Amino acid sequence: MNKGQEENLFLMGFMGSGKTTIGQKLANACGKKFCDMDQELEKREGRSVSQIFAEKGEAYFREKETELLAELLLKQGHIIALGGGTPVQTANSRLLQKYGARVLWLDADAEAIYRRLACDHTRPLLEGLTDQEKYNKIAALLAQRKPWYAWVATQKWENQSMGEAKEYTIEETVENLAEQERKIQEQEAAACKTIWVLNGPNLNFLGIREPAVYGTENYAALVAYVKEAGISYGFTVRCLQSNYEGELVDWIQDAYREGVDGLVINPGALTHYSYTLRDALASVAERLPAVEVHLSEIQEREEFRHISVTRPVCIDQVSGLGFASYEAAFARLAEFFKKNS
Repeated sequence: MNKGQEENLFLMGFMGSGKTTIGQKLANACGKKFCDMDQELEKREGRSVSQIFAEKGEAYFREKETELLAELLLKQGHIIALGGGTPVQTANSRLLQKYGARVLWLDADAEAIYRRLACDHTRPLLEGLTDQEKYNKIAALLAQRKPWYAWVATQKWENQSMGEAKEYTIEETVENLAEQERKIQEQEAAACKTIWVLNGPNLNFLGIREPAVYGTENYAALVAYVKEAGISYGFTVRCLQSNYEGELVDWIQDAYREGVDGLVINPGALTHYSYTLRDALASVAERLPAVEVHLSEIQEREEFRHISVTRPVCIDQVSGLGFASYEAAFARLAEFFKKNS
């Protein structure tokens, strides 16, 4: 997302969760462009998803799906409906994490999905099944995909049909989500600074990587927390994550060229030895202040972690506060901007 441009919202959920219908109505209500990935792929291929599966196979479809997702992640101001199986592909979930995508999970249970798809014969994975087989397939696939959805979702809208949870109408869902989007748009419009948050190697494995040290919440939860924390300081925040040193360097240079106001960077293990990253930060330091952050208290860990080659070219370092390290970094930047205004 370039400075001053609206962030995309990706709608995610199982087939029949309402991504297309809700997405179209929500885009109209918010004055944004809408894109349905399955429909866009059908347009580009000149045939239906069912035909693509039948004629080219699922592997071909997934390859084209990943190419389209990479393209859409570089756009702004869109509401984009992901395919039901899009986030289940490792390449796709990785892309969504890499670019810190705002992903809203439209959650619904198997009963609701089955009811909505009972007369729908356009779903390749459900073709040729009896009613009971269709329900069993939905339940099994939903159970398989839910952990993936939870892995990449930064927001969740529950629309259950069982228990005490209310099943919202399409109109109610759109009204609630449109209000959320309007608030976000107002906050973006009021933001006085743009901050890029760069996360280095293994940060995408939060929740899996050494939970006793880094906590049990995943990377999507960190992205949601960081963006919300940035709002309180009047910042528009873009989150980016890479396991590759050179890509982080490229993003630092991109931030400089695009006139970004400040950086928050968690270099991960690169903190301790990457003079390449240090030089990249030093080269932009006069115009692009950076704060180094760490989730854990690095001075209380292994001796090699006590050394930071990037700290001297940052205005400050914050560590040991978990997710709150990022909020403290925003506070340091806000102080810096006030003093140097």
